[in-house]
Amino acid sequence: MLVPGSTPGDSTYMKGLPVIAWLGRPPPEELGRQLGAVASIRMGWQVGARVAACWGDSQPTLLDALPVGADRPPVLVACVDALPPELRRRWESAGADHIVSINALPTAISEWLTGSRREEHTDDPPTFNPAAPPRPDDLGPALSMFKAPAYGDPDDPFPPLRLDVLASQGSDEIRRYVLSLDRYLERRDEVIRLMGEDGLTRFLELAHLREQVPASVGGRQRLDPYGRGRQAAPPDWKLIVRRLQPRTRQIEVSEGRMYAVGTDGVVLVTVFAAAPCQRLLVDLPYDAISNVQFIYEARWQRRIAARRWHVGTLLVEMRRRPLDGRGG
Repeated sequence: MLVPGSTPGDSTYMKGLPVIAWLGRPPPEELGRQLGAVASIRMGWQVGARVAACWGDSQPTLLDALPVGADRPPVLVACVDALPPELRRRWESAGADHIVSINALPTAISEWLTGSRREEHTDDPPTFNPAAPPRPDDLGPALSMFKAPAYGDPDDPFPPLRLDVLASQGSDEIRRYVLSLDRYLERRDEVIRLMGEDGLTRFLELAHLREQVPASVGGRQRLDPYGRGRQAAPPDWKLIVRRLQPRTRQIEVSEGRMYAVGTDGVVLVTVFAAAPCQRLLVDLPYDAISNVQFIYEARWQRRIAARRWHVGTLLVEMRRRPLDGRGG
């Protein structure tokens, strides 16, 4: 039921229906009746709302009203007509989880409310509470999982980390990927230097447009340089993610997974919503005596569970990190 400006004391709230927070101008009456069969629609952000929705021709800054962390609901954007690619990217960068036609909106919202679109698994990485600042008793046990070699460089601010220094030795698949990436990045750097200022950004924009050409005629889905799309057999690589926590200078460390591999970027499964263009330091075991460290830059994200995100990233830098602390 559509109830503009209603409060938790209203009779509709007392019925126990899940709440949809509708941002911006309200939906038409007929759509409100369809959604009212499964939820109560409240105008503006409402604490405890299970889903947030808005129109695709609104400003993505509407999403600034939503909380961050575990309290942020999935965001669905409804469209009367297809969104231009640039506007779609703006919504995705702002944190939209699903962009659908107005006719598909009731079904999509029902799927989010029933949990059928959520992909939380028992093997997802362990997490801290992203809605609260860390406390010593939160971080102590979790950080104990991440081990730096005792013979590493004590002055290194970002030593290579592993879940288990002795047992985690990478795989042949990872080594093939890193060797191939090594050759590619060497040539990419040569081209970027020739392109002058903002060379990396200009190169990636060109590569992104290039990948749209085969995609325009359908057929087998391909990953673009930003890591969009999904492979038939996604890699099952556990990794360690480090980032500066928002509004602090503390380094947050958490376990993550590789979800999809593109050419100039990857999709990560993380326990946090990354900020636009936020840089992430990722450790991946290469062999028994070394890690590969990647610096990724977040470009888009999609919420997949209560505290799980797909973060699409661009690869900025890669380097080998011997566990004995020599070189880098």
